[in-house]
Amino acid sequence: MRPNALALLLVSAVTTACGSAGGEARRHEPRPAPELSPEDRQRVNEALRMVARNDPGFPAVRDALAGRPDTAWWLTRAFVVDAVLALDQGAVDDVAFLRAVAGQGNASLVRSLNHLKAMGAAAVPCVVEDLLEHPHTDRCELGVRILTSIGKDALPALEPRLTHTEPRIRRHALEVVGGVGGPEVVPLLERGTRDPDFGVRACAYQGLARQGVAYLPRLHAALRSDPDPFVRRSVAKALAGFRDRGTAEALVAYLAECQSAKDGEGAAAADASLKRISGVRGTTHLESWRRWLATVPAGGVPARNE
Repeated sequence: MRPNALALLLVSAVTTACGSAGGEARRHEPRPAPELSPEDRQRVNEALRMVARNDPGFPAVRDALAGRPDTAWWLTRAFVVDAVLALDQGAVDDVAFLRAVAGQGNASLVRSLNHLKAMGAAAVPCVVEDLLEHPHTDRCELGVRILTSIGKDALPALEPRLTHTEPRIRRHALEVVGGVGGPEVVPLLERGTRDPDFGVRACAYQGLARQGVAYLPRLHAALRSDPDPFVRRSVAKALAGFRDRGTAEALVAYLAECQSAKDGEGAAAADASLKRISGVRGTTHLESWRRWLATVPAGGVPARNE
């Protein structure tokens, strides 16, 4: 295949690659890429040929193309294709993606991720529309990972999605917001905790948990009072990363409440988090956790070797 044909294939394949997810799955047709002049199409195709041959001059060309929304869109879609193909080949899970962020593992994914991160805000609109808003969860999760790796440059394009009519899009946008982190995202996460959809609220609380101990009072309050059991269960899981006495007390109280309400899933979540905090193994029950809690000092659970 001639290099120019390969470049065109990479660009045009994105609709099929992003839309395929099994014979019964609903097809996703992303917004058509902007029209390019013949000269700009030639520039994009030459850039993709440079990628294919690992030309060291490509970063300068990439940055020039990223400076315009139309050429940036086409270039982004080519890298999205690479990432989706890696996903469909089973090369993308949490561990594999973290390895790719570190420049290890699947070469195609590493290359695409590095270039998308380098493009920053210029890559975000295409990634949002092609992946984050995709109807299939695996594509959405890939979009969340890519946008989170891009970081703060992704936030301006995500804010409108936080009020989207579809809860799943609000939820995925919040996943990125919580993963990016920083003081500027806290108001967005706080707003998410008041969302009418339970899944969005759960995601918002998980995001708050990633922002550190300052938000423990909000998490403890949600564990007591959110009206949805899924949200409370999600908060209980998120609290596993904290070792203060207040969190231990909140989880033991939540475990007692779940047992009284015959909420087995909630009780299991509380028990798992308490085991993570305490290091206790084996069979446990409410009274044993109450006895353990009596031994926890005011300063919190002592550090231990994992």
